[in-house]
Amino acid sequence: LRYYCGRVLPDANVILRGFLSKDLEKGKFFENFTILISNVVKTETDTPGGKKEWERLSKFASIGRIKLEEVFYSTEYIP
Repeated sequence: LRYYCGRVLPDANVILRGFLSKDLEKGKFFENFTILISNVVKTETDTPGGKKEWERLSKFASIGRIKLEEVFYSTEYIP
């Protein structure tokens, strides 16, 4: 999990464990952060547990507690 200046770049483990939604339900440290969703993490979390966490994060985004932003990362080397 990397976070800096109001943006969070979670890895698949953070999503699968439900870390962000648990924080938003209780501690609210990540409130008003932008969650950056990479294509790699989205693919790795295409499981029942991952889909459930994305639903919870979408709920928090719909009520304005966080923002979700998709970003594309290429795994290919581009000189």
